[in-house]
Amino acid sequence: MNLAACRHVFEDTLALLRPRTDEGLLERLEEAYSLAAQGHRRQRRRSGDPFLIHSVEVAYILAELGGDAETVIAGLLHDILEDTEVAGPEIEEGFGEAVHRIVSGLTQEARAERSGRSGPSATLRRLLLAARHDPRILLVKLADRLHNLRTLQHLPPEKRREKALETLEVYAPLAHRLGVAKLRWEMEDRALMFLHPEIYSDLARIVRAESPEQEAYLGEVIGELRDKLEELEIQATVFGRPKHIYSIYRKMLEKKEPPERMVDLLGLRVVTREVRDCYGVLGLVHSLWRPVAGAFSDYIANPKPNLYQSLHTAVFGPGGRRIEVQIRTEEMNFVAEYGVAAHFLYKKRGFEKRGFDPELDGELVWLRRIVDWEKQTSSARAFASAVKVDLFAEQIFVITPKGSAVDMPVGSTVLDFAFRIHTDLGLACLGALVNDEFQPPSHVLAAGDRVEVLTSKEARPGPAWLRFAVTSHARHTIRRYLKHHPELERVNRSLVRFSLKGDLDAFQRMLARFHQLPEVELTRVSFTPFGPVNIRINARVPDTDETPAEENPSVARLVGAFPGLSVEVRR
Repeated sequence: MNLAACRHVFEDTLALLRPRTDEGLLERLEEAYSLAAQGHRRQRRRSGDPFLIHSVEVAYILAELGGDAETVIAGLLHDILEDTEVAGPEIEEGFGEAVHRIVSGLTQEARAERSGRSGPSATLRRLLLAARHDPRILLVKLADRLHNLRTLQHLPPEKRREKALETLEVYAPLAHRLGVAKLRWEMEDRALMFLHPEIYSDLARIVRAESPEQEAYLGEVIGELRDKLEELEIQATVFGRPKHIYSIYRKMLEKKEPPERMVDLLGLRVVTREVRDCYGVLGLVHSLWRPVAGAFSDYIANPKPNLYQSLHTAVFGPGGRRIEVQIRTEEMNFVAEYGVAAHFLYKKRGFEKRGFDPELDGELVWLRRIVDWEKQTSSARAFASAVKVDLFAEQIFVITPKGSAVDMPVGSTVLDFAFRIHTDLGLACLGALVNDEFQPPSHVLAAGDRVEVLTSKEARPGPAWLRFAVTSHARHTIRRYLKHHPELERVNRSLVRFSLKGDLDAFQRMLARFHQLPEVELTRVSFTPFGPVNIRINARVPDTDETPAEENPSVARLVGAFPGLSVEVRR
């Protein structure tokens, strides 16, 4: 690949940006390209290609996401401070403070990684702490990682595996939490291709073999649905959902089914103009084919924390074959693919145009909480454990008295909610009015609950509060309070290490079970996200002469619930 190819990719990037970018910013993009070309002129990638191809490919990925000029310029220049003699002031003077902030944040991460201060936990910590000032740092880093995955074959085998594993542990979950499905799907597929090439090849072959028959079947279903939509004068687009190799692989592991059964899963997507039409289409689909019991979810009325909205259902189509159906508006479909990128970057297709405001974008409040997690943890591993639980755990929305929605992990209590709103509110929590009924601090909240926290000057944390506090912020605050009030009763605890080989379902069930055990304080959670899942959980368990930690009833219940669970007590 030569410099002419680099210029061609850059021209394609400009073509994507031109309809939504004024001439002045397009000129700055040309200046950024010239600076990148000059700065990287003597550098080559391991493939032998000019280094500039990486810069323009990252910029193109960001433009595809709907990125504004600042973000794309940052993509072009994301390696310029690290790999050339260009200095920060030159970037700020030529392209503005925002571009300089993004490029500087990425440069600090790159230097830390190259210095050896790496590993998934440290990488995750640095990225999130940098991104709390501007989440576009994460988007540029995700685009950078995606293009590196596309050229990973040029690295030594061990390095390929290291980068692929890091992608599944750090970058794909971040893409998911940001709602950028378009990046997440490709990252996961490419990571699997390098971690388990034989499994990937087998699944890809099965998908290719099944595709013609499935396409013919779905074609008939789509045709029937389109005819009915026209009769009802509902404007909508109907198409089959693409299959992603990694998602098939995960389902195969979780359900312990052969790959042929997983590949046979059929999916449809219906995209409408208006929200009201989504529910009309839902009724139509259910009238045409028998619904699968328990398969309906309304993420329009109850959006996910990563902005995702859609109606999900499943039906038994012609011949009794199960078909999973997603129904959403055009804007919801765009946000489902581009997530937070669609929110704070310029939107395409005539949707509302919004700039990024780190103080006003409520959907990114979880990212601003990173500052709290950093203050409350003493190591990169502890920080990563807290964040991973937040990234992977299912979330619910709870409503404040003023009508604001607050996202909380499933299993959160009134006490957790109080601490989420404000530390002082948590410390003085007496209980809450949940849907106008009084509930104690230990009450577990459900999605959609309206919660008004009640406080008392006499209320104060005690060791018992740790039995029902779930979130890391609440538990850390309570432990810190107890540490500074030695007059309160202490409970002697020992570190217990739990380990189990299982699957993702076992991991999720174990987390849920730990949250139900009031005596057990989680301190670290880790698992491998591919192959047989290696689950490792560290916790602190009451340890007394009368009841040693290994004989604690909570530990006994865990051992009984999960055959093969290994327990090691560290005193």
